[in-house]
Amino acid sequence: MVDKNLVMRKLADLEQYLDQIREFSKITQRTYASEWKTQRVVERTLQMMIEVCADIAAHVVYLCPYVPIVRRSFSPLSPDVSVGRYEVQRVRG
Repeated sequence: MVDKNLVMRKLADLEQYLDQIREFSKITQRTYASEWKTQRVVERTLQMMIEVCADIAAHVVYLCPYVPIVRRSFSPLSPDVSVGRYEVQRVRG
């Protein structure tokens, strides 16, 4: 069962990071490019947001007995185009 409290805490963290990164939304591209400290803050905050999303996804997938498995194959008509196929595979008991 998904731990609702854990997910809610993670979502609260995500919301906090989003509020923090919004403070930089009015900065021009030129200013951003010229200020390494601003770049570091924005990029690190984005990284932390991605980590929170990955944590939530990992928690949900870990608890799910079935997970989608992506298999890539190439179309015989066009060898340059990959076609994703989704299969459902039981991974735990």
